[in-house]
Amino acid sequence: MSAKDNQLIGSKPPYNAEYVLDSMMDIDEWERDSAKHHKHLSERRKSRLQQERKKKCVWMMDE
Repeated sequence: MSAKDNQLIGSKPPYNAEYVLDSMMDIDEWERDSAKHHKHLSERRKSRLQQERKKKCVWMMDE
């Protein structure tokens, strides 16, 4: 390993902690939004399945 590699390993990163914090908050927001979206989709799926069951029950009663 050369002296230049050692210098790169020990050097400070080019970004500050505030930037890292902001990017982490963006990731948290994205995860929260995607969880809400997933919950909304699963609720829509449940209601659609319930509607199909109701239709099937009504159809079976008619026969």
